[in-house]
Amino acid sequence: MSQTEAQRKAKAKYDAKTYKSIACKCKLSDYSKFQAYASSQNILSMSSLLRRCVMYCIENNIDLRKTD
Repeated sequence: MSQTEAQRKAKAKYDAKTYKSIACKCKLSDYSKFQAYASSQNILSMSSLLRRCVMYCIENNIDLRKTD
């Protein structure tokens, strides 16, 4: 069942108020690695993969500035 014009407008208004979009450029070789990892974890979208990775780092206080 398709959405009415009013439903589309309401969703767009809600999304604009509730969400922010983040873009990320990466090398094709990195993208392939990300895609393969997402597939191996049954994660369907790159957006979901990136969001989960960032939240994991935040929740586990992972300092990405450290060098080994």
